[in-house]
Amino acid sequence: MRVPGLWGLDAVAVVGSTPLTISRMGIVMRVSWGRGFLRAWGVLAVLWISLFGWHEYTAHGWVADPFSRGQGDCWDGLAKWPDGQPFSEWDAVGDEMDVASNVEINKKNHAWAADSIAERNRWRHTIRQKVNDCEAAKPIIERLILRAIDYWSALKGSLPVILLPPIVLLIAGWTLGWIIKGFRPASVPTSNKNQGGAKT
Repeated sequence: MRVPGLWGLDAVAVVGSTPLTISRMGIVMRVSWGRGFLRAWGVLAVLWISLFGWHEYTAHGWVADPFSRGQGDCWDGLAKWPDGQPFSEWDAVGDEMDVASNVEINKKNHAWAADSIAERNRWRHTIRQKVNDCEAAKPIIERLILRAIDYWSALKGSLPVILLPPIVLLIAGWTLGWIIKGFRPASVPTSNKNQGGAKT
């Protein structure tokens, strides 16, 4: 089936499994829609994963602070209040707000310096520095492994947002192509064509 071209360009659309063929001045270009879509999907998937992966990476910058991990040998040995009570996991999150409700909670828990949030925060800063110095003294390979574990723990909750859209796009494109192929007419075998055109 011949389709009128634009600006002198001859376009020939071949019905069936043959790719679209466009020709001009003896130059023939065969358009492969499947391969083109796959490459476009690959580019978009890389861009999407890179963009949102970097966004999530920067959003979890607090992971770079070993103190916020709230575990490990340095934490277990150093993260203690002056009265010997160990830090809780909430103590690794950040400073306490200097409000009356926190003072009451500290008193109820018999916490050290329950009446002085400022004093508790100063001690927390001291311990943070000690824990980070302890972690920095470890071999670089061990530090890199711990850092990778920290980032994985922080990012694994965002993996569906990062990976699902490219996967859904690929499945949708494959499904659309499969549906379009169903509308193509069945090709006539070459043997049948020869028999129909043979002279008697």
